[in-house]
Amino acid sequence: MADVGDGTAKEAEKDIPDWRLENSDFHVSYINTSRKTLGADDAAIEKLLAQAIYSFIRAGRLDDAIELCRRAHQPWRAASIRGSLLFQWRAIANEQYLSDPERVVYAALTPTPQTSTVLRSACRTWEDHLWVQISILCEEKQSSEMLKLKRCFWEGALAALEEMSAPLNGADEEEEEEWQKEVISALETLDGVVVEGGPPADNASHVSQLTIIFNRIQPLLDTFAAGLRDGIYDPESSEYPTMARFFAHLCLCLFLQMVEIHHRWRFKLFWRHISKLIAMYAGALGDNAVERYAMFLTSLDLSADIKERRLALTRAREHGLDVKTVAIATAERTVEKAFEHLPPLRGPLPSIVVLQPEPSNVEMLLLRSIDWTSFMEATNDTALEQVTVILRFFLGTRRVNLARKLLDTLPPEIAAISEPEHRATGYLHYRQFFNIWEFLDRVTEYRSLEVSLMNKDTRAEWLRDYKLGRCLSLLLRDRNRCVTLELANIVADSRNKLYDDFLQPDGRRLGEYLSVLGHEYAKMAGRISSPGRRFTQATELYTQAIQVSPKPEPVFHGNRAACYLNMSPPQFELVVEDCDAALRHDLNYIKALNRRANALEALSRYAEALRDFTAATVLDEFQNEAAAQSVERVLKKLVTEKAQTIAATRDPRLPSQTFISAYFAAFRKRAQPTPPETSSQGDQTLLLALDALEAADYAHALSLVNEAVDQGVSWDIGRAEALNLRGTFKFLTSDIKGTKADLEESLALNPSLTQSPHFTIYQPQLTWLSSIANRATCGVPSACESAYIYRKGFSLAYLFAPGTFDNTHIVELIAELPEHVKYAGKFVLTAPFTLHS
Repeated sequence: MADVGDGTAKEAEKDIPDWRLENSDFHVSYINTSRKTLGADDAAIEKLLAQAIYSFIRAGRLDDAIELCRRAHQPWRAASIRGSLLFQWRAIANEQYLSDPERVVYAALTPTPQTSTVLRSACRTWEDHLWVQISILCEEKQSSEMLKLKRCFWEGALAALEEMSAPLNGADEEEEEEWQKEVISALETLDGVVVEGGPPADNASHVSQLTIIFNRIQPLLDTFAAGLRDGIYDPESSEYPTMARFFAHLCLCLFLQMVEIHHRWRFKLFWRHISKLIAMYAGALGDNAVERYAMFLTSLDLSADIKERRLALTRAREHGLDVKTVAIATAERTVEKAFEHLPPLRGPLPSIVVLQPEPSNVEMLLLRSIDWTSFMEATNDTALEQVTVILRFFLGTRRVNLARKLLDTLPPEIAAISEPEHRATGYLHYRQFFNIWEFLDRVTEYRSLEVSLMNKDTRAEWLRDYKLGRCLSLLLRDRNRCVTLELANIVADSRNKLYDDFLQPDGRRLGEYLSVLGHEYAKMAGRISSPGRRFTQATELYTQAIQVSPKPEPVFHGNRAACYLNMSPPQFELVVEDCDAALRHDLNYIKALNRRANALEALSRYAEALRDFTAATVLDEFQNEAAAQSVERVLKKLVTEKAQTIAATRDPRLPSQTFISAYFAAFRKRAQPTPPETSSQGDQTLLLALDALEAADYAHALSLVNEAVDQGVSWDIGRAEALNLRGTFKFLTSDIKGTKADLEESLALNPSLTQSPHFTIYQPQLTWLSSIANRATCGVPSACESAYIYRKGFSLAYLFAPGTFDNTHIVELIAELPEHVKYAGKFVLTAPFTLHS
């Protein structure tokens, strides 16, 4: 509540004219006891002064209120405020001849039921009413307790304390309970209070605040979680993100303080908001941090996919936790949790003939437990031990498919482990066993297809195609090609009179024969490419069809392009050539357009691929959804490529003045370093850079600090400060490598720049950070996620995740995004200042 009064006090103080605060010839040094009316200007100024003083008192800043009275040359008012620390000035607050702002000032100094009416007249927001109510309750409680003391140590020394009667525990407890009921009853009246500014009394934040004060946390969590589950709250509303983060923090605090949350499903509902913050809180638990964070990761069960699990595990490193230890502990707790609910293995092995049911959630949890130890090579030894235990259990319960799925999820590096020998050998035997199992399944499947599909006619056709394929393969072998070429001579030889068949008027023409021959080649190629995936032999047949065909056949080129596209590895250049040939003869050949577009996309020729996908979409009359999606995909790649090119050639520049000012405003200033008596040119330039920074002239500050480093700073503290400032400006221009180099050198010169303060970030601060990020135009993402202590570098760093970008700078921001992702996906905000902690 002090923050609200603080802002109001600053605004009210700005409204007072400077000449009113500084001109010693004009001031009122007496209370207006004559009850005469002041002039209009004087009355207006006195009202503004009284409102500013009230705002300082409202914020708990009595010293600032006294200083303001001193500057206004009203020592009597400063003395009255200072006297409130020892005395009570209730009577003056009820004097009717004083102005309302004057009465509010003294009512704020002595909040009592008698002055409550005056205080409430100055309340505008719900927070003001809450402050007035609590101040009155606390003041009355303090006064009643003081009245019970007849004498004190300073009046009668030890004798006064010995004469005091012992407190009656029962009476004190009853009195305390009575007072608590009175407090609750008084605060409950705030539910319907009418406010002039700010959110109303029924605002979700105000309701939650009162509920927590009343210690009714569990019903509050029940209500909000049920609303999330039932879809009562609108995710698009302005209050939804704020309340979701608030309840996520609340559940997180309860979890870390080992406060029991009755329903675990509520905790899972808040997972998406908690996951970004849990590691930061767990890192502050000291020796118990690894175990607590591992317990949290275990509690995720199946609610998080593998990407979210990997991200949650990597956050442990960012907050000073050993990732390897966390991963092993999480895997152990997950396996223990799964085996607690799985039945033990007893009796003979079950039969595998029986149809296996769908895997249960507990079995999937056991299967997914291997994820924690398979993310990194450092835990491969633990993963090997873990997988042998899980495989043995699955095979013992005839869950063969789950065991095979487990092996498919493992990284190939585990097979390279050779120690311990018995465990590595056992794992190798498991893999060989499942390879043999897979071959048997394939043989069984093939035989079942043969029995069900091969009737008499089908088998005869298959044998004919098989014989023809064998003949062609014999003719196309290297050693038989000379014999194959002799066929042309045999046909042309007049002794055989084969050419007469093509010259008779009533006979078929050679072109017709060659056309039929080409289509037969194409049919054979289609038969061997579709079921058997023999694309190399199919391309040879399509080549023969193209060569013998008397007229261009676009389909032959298109089908050969499809074979090139499905080869392993694909021959994308040949795909483009064949599709070009097909489209030269048929411009509306949609399949050729799509195949050429896919090949061009694989060759990173995005502009041409976008052209072909667009043409195919238009020719299909926008009925092909896959083509439309391909246009979107290639367009994104093209924009990213162009943006990267722009970003690579763009000169580094500082962001806007507003962003830099807001960034530096988040840090407390340090005193400027003192140069040696004999200072160099670089020392003087550094001081000029710091003066420019103080004057918010950031462009000159950047230029001067660069000159100072180039000229050379003569003492280590000053050089460390110069490198620190230059590294900060490099960070603001997105020069991550340069930032790291300058900061590391700065820390080497002055290790005292490294700090690790303990701090708390409240919701208003997060909202402020988010607004700063939204106003950035240098590629900083728009959603503030978290804050953590950066132990290796500076005192504090904020983490930002890639979010939504301003449409005006979309190309520019997308260009910078891959560069950010390249450097660990985070932005380290640092400066030669210390954050307010």
